[in-house]
Amino acid sequence: ATTALQRTYDTYLAAADEFAGVEVLSTFHLNYGTFCSLTDEPILSVADIAGRRMWALPGTPARLLEQLGISFVAGPAVGIHEYVSRNVVDGFVGINYDSITGFNVGPYTRSCTLTSPDVFSVTFIMFLNSRVWNSISPADQEAIRALSGEAFGLQVAEAVDRTEATARAELEALGVTFTQASPEFVAELVAAGQPLVDEWLASAAAAGVDGQAALDYYQSEMRAALTRGQ
Repeated sequence: ATTALQRTYDTYLAAADEFAGVEVLSTFHLNYGTFCSLTDEPILSVADIAGRRMWALPGTPARLLEQLGISFVAGPAVGIHEYVSRNVVDGFVGINYDSITGFNVGPYTRSCTLTSPDVFSVTFIMFLNSRVWNSISPADQEAIRALSGEAFGLQVAEAVDRTEATARAELEALGVTFTQASPEFVAELVAAGQPLVDEWLASAAAAGVDGQAALDYYQSEMRAALTRGQ
């Protein structure tokens, strides 16, 4: 769905010039709305989270737990091992499979529940300082543009797909089980996250962007991209 983000940015968001002073070359994101359990009981509903102390990546994952009234600690992914290994938490949300293996929390993980569609993602922007960009010749700018935008996002997505497949296989070898979230669980999470959506719509309006139109366009493009396998 990385093409959906780039097209939405180009069509609706770029005009707001939110990133003054830099030349935006590409936008892309990593989708993962996976809830992982450190106990023998998997996380299959909001009720299953309620009695836990969770670790969450700052930002949307942490704010979603806050909306749900869940007890949690938040911090950068590099610090998750300390909380998990010391039994401070008994579940976590907000990182992908490669981070689970990379930060060595796989041996403590018992199960992961995948949401579909993902209830949140992490967004990245590749850019250059405008002074640097303006110092590049028009011919080279054109060449860079040809490799940026959707083209760059798709390369990132392909690389992430490979690393995620490898990491998931490593986790499965450790005995981690993977379950697809029920539509009811996803609906609970979406409902809890609506205030965050409303907040973004308000900020978009303040920037002169038709947020609802942008959101509708993004969702439409995302469905089309998923159909194309992008």
